[in-house]
Amino acid sequence: MEWETTQETNLGLDVGMWDGRLQAVLNIYYNKTSDLLLTRPYPYTTGFGGIADNIGEMENKGIELSVSSVNIDGPLRWTTTLNLSRNENKVLFLADSIPLYRGYSGEGVDATNIIKEGEPLGTFWGLNYLGVNPATGDAMYEDLNGDGLITNTDAMVIGNA
Repeated sequence: MEWETTQETNLGLDVGMWDGRLQAVLNIYYNKTSDLLLTRPYPYTTGFGGIADNIGEMENKGIELSVSSVNIDGPLRWTTTLNLSRNENKVLFLADSIPLYRGYSGEGVDATNIIKEGEPLGTFWGLNYLGVNPATGDAMYEDLNGDGLITNTDAMVIGNA
């Protein structure tokens, strides 16, 4: 096991106008993390549920924009700042190409989070909610495999953090 390593590229632009009354900062970045430390699952018969290991690779990319203005500058000072950002991350590689399930059991699934190639970290795993059964008031979920039962095999990616 070794430390995670990250390669990053950042591009930035700072602009100030009218003696600093209007300022803008734009940053674009790309980070790639190799040797990602995650818990490698082991069968419980080994006496351990898993061990920390370098088993993945992930990327983060995004953009950040900040705009600041001094609207009134005197005895009364009024400034405005606007911040906008967008970050996307994606798991590029897992050593065994097998998804890692995390979280707690809930409503028919054994885990509420998944770490899976091609998906972001923080991906929610669960049942696809279809609404409320008007006759019973019970929640209805999608039966993905069509077996007539709602079980762990019907779980799917339902969002991300």
